[in-house]
Amino acid sequence: MTEVRSAHVQAKLVKRSEGRNVIAAAAYRSGENLTDRRDFRSFDYSRRQQVLATRLIAPEGASEWITSRNLLWNLVEETERRKDAQLARELEVSIPAELDQTTREELVWQFCEEQFVQRGMIADVAIHGPAEGEGLNFHFHALLTMRELGEDGFGKKVREWNDNALLDEWKDAWIALCNAALERNSVDVRLDRRSIEERREAALSAAGAATDWIEERRHLIEAERLNYTPRPHLPRTPYLAMEAAQPIPDYKGTVDGVPMPDKWRQDVAAWKAARKSRDEARKRADEMEQQLEAEIAALAEKSPASDQADAEDGTSAEQQEAFDIIAAMFDPQKPLDARNSAAMALMVHHPEWQVETIFKKMLPELTNVQDVREVSALLTTDHRAARRLDDEIEQYSDWDDLHDDRVALRDFGSTLAENRTQPWAKVEKSLVQWVVGHVAETIKRAVTALASILRQERLDAQNRPAPPPDKADSGSVKPDASPTPPRGSPSSSLKP
Repeated sequence: MTEVRSAHVQAKLVKRSEGRNVIAAAAYRSGENLTDRRDFRSFDYSRRQQVLATRLIAPEGASEWITSRNLLWNLVEETERRKDAQLARELEVSIPAELDQTTREELVWQFCEEQFVQRGMIADVAIHGPAEGEGLNFHFHALLTMRELGEDGFGKKVREWNDNALLDEWKDAWIALCNAALERNSVDVRLDRRSIEERREAALSAAGAATDWIEERRHLIEAERLNYTPRPHLPRTPYLAMEAAQPIPDYKGTVDGVPMPDKWRQDVAAWKAARKSRDEARKRADEMEQQLEAEIAALAEKSPASDQADAEDGTSAEQQEAFDIIAAMFDPQKPLDARNSAAMALMVHHPEWQVETIFKKMLPELTNVQDVREVSALLTTDHRAARRLDDEIEQYSDWDDLHDDRVALRDFGSTLAENRTQPWAKVEKSLVQWVVGHVAETIKRAVTALASILRQERLDAQNRPAPPPDKADSGSVKPDASPTPPRGSPSSSLKP
């Protein structure tokens, strides 16, 4: 199973108003000894161990006067005269640890060339590896100039480079590059810029739109795997202390009015709670996945011949039965009002109009709105209930299209009836060719929902304990007695 991870792409500014010196920032990231030539201060970080590779990448026009990292950032400091000047932009970007060092470097140089240098920036890039206790924290820093380049120096600042849309473009470009490299190297990891909450919502939506019960369950498992509290930001110092099981350093100062050690202890506690939440979510998802695999294996063992046929046409037994039930509901030989009621039974599965709340409100007799058989049985036998529902829907002027959709569904019966001998998978593929897409989607969703109910009913019937033998009738069977079939079996399914 492919693992999906969030991509860390963070942008921030190096500001003089915060006491920052861009020469010192460049020295720290590159692991070099740089000197501020205005006051001859030296920033020596040449002993840093985590710097794996560095490169100064400049557009062609700048190569004649930018000869070194030390010269570049001294020119930036001298060009910016304001005491609150923004000196540089920095990007901090995570790199997949599963890629080898050569591939990581190629990706970083290509990304910086295409996204920064071709726009006119100079990029001072440093690739860092994980420090001791930091796990697989491979990442790179890119210090970027903020002014346009002239023949012998910097010109005006380019405000367009501050656009948030440009940062989104950089994130998408980096994720696309990494995912392509991971695929080329057969690594089952992919990056995704969406938040955990967004990815979970997407998995739940995919489960709702699934056309197969196994596919639906797999999406629900993925949603459960993402059902945890995201880890908050934890500064490096308390993180390393936590990983080494050491006390939090007793630093002076405050953060948000809270003394630094206390704030860091709160951060560590929140980080540990979030990690526990993630581990528990993964455990729940693993258990759900094991249960699903066991159910699939049990079905295969119960009916291998049937499963072989299902594998050939892509149709499960529950899907085929659900399709047969719905096709029978729309049999063109049935009266018009019966077909109209059948169409209304499917409207709860309409992909564009959310009518489930109205069904629940106007048909309180229903125990399961998603069960097409139950809705159809009520609407077919209780004409007053059908009229209540119809009148309520007609009150909504914005839902005029629902009437047209209901007519389209009702008149679709002949096509469904003609194809009842075909496997549902084949019918599904050609469904849109017969009728407009949103009506076809309604039928597909209804089949999926009903098939899920049928399957659950069968599992419930299998797991139901056998009734104790009747001592009074022991050894004899009444000739006219017949067992009541379980709800949802072919003999008990509604065939209106």
